[in-house]
Amino acid sequence: MNEPRGSLDAGAALIRLTAAVGERVLETRSESGTTALQLQVIRVAEEGATMTTIARALGSSKSTVTSVVDQLEAAGLAVRVSDPDDRRRQIVRSTTAGSAQLRAFDAAIEGRIDDLLTILDPDRARRLAEMMAKLPGATVPLPLAGPR
Repeated sequence: MNEPRGSLDAGAALIRLTAAVGERVLETRSESGTTALQLQVIRVAEEGATMTTIARALGSSKSTVTSVVDQLEAAGLAVRVSDPDDRRRQIVRSTTAGSAQLRAFDAAIEGRIDDLLTILDPDRARRLAEMMAKLPGATVPLPLAGPR
């Protein structure tokens, strides 16, 4: 007879849930036509940010961020503008199209996660979210959430 194993069963359930959500994130990102790093840069640049700020927020080098911003500019998803306080510095901002692509990605992810959790009634889904928020270090990685 199989008896519940408490923490071990809960851990296995969390691993399965994490894997299922991860698969849906990868599918959605692939369908969006953008890379994870491009989505992260768009998210950080929504309010406007310097290349240094973006690099720090994402834990990337400035040269990597420069390359990604070049790609986003070419696709019309971001622009560089001069910083009014220091003309030598550039501010990266997502364009209307970039923000729209990010909102579409977020909505698609939310829909896929909702579909995954349809086995739970709304009260249990809410309680799951509350419990997950209590876990130590429980943060949602980019590109699902903005920088913390």
